[in-house]
Amino acid sequence: MPSDVSKAKKKTERMLMIQAFITAFYLSVYELTSLVLRVSPELFTSLSLDGKMAFTYFRVAQIPCHVFLVYYIFTPVTRKIYITFLRERVFCMKPQSEKTTKVSAVSNRK
Repeated sequence: MPSDVSKAKKKTERMLMIQAFITAFYLSVYELTSLVLRVSPELFTSLSLDGKMAFTYFRVAQIPCHVFLVYYIFTPVTRKIYITFLRERVFCMKPQSEKTTKVSAVSNRK
């Protein structure tokens, strides 16, 4: 039993480390683009309209991408809740029946 607990703890710690690295990466990229805008605004103004739009969309798209990775891909419990919500409320599907396993049978022998 303790080995199962330690395995679960290791798995949780590994997922938290991955989430921390992803968060650090996305925040770093977001801050670097912010720094470019603050330090060298003429670089941004010299871009074409398409370049400005791409730069802005790149910055804005990082937030939902980060949320999707951390809270959907790397968090199975949240993913299950979200899929159940979509299945029941959005797609109007019946909830999946919970599978039950018969563990033992009691017989009344005399």
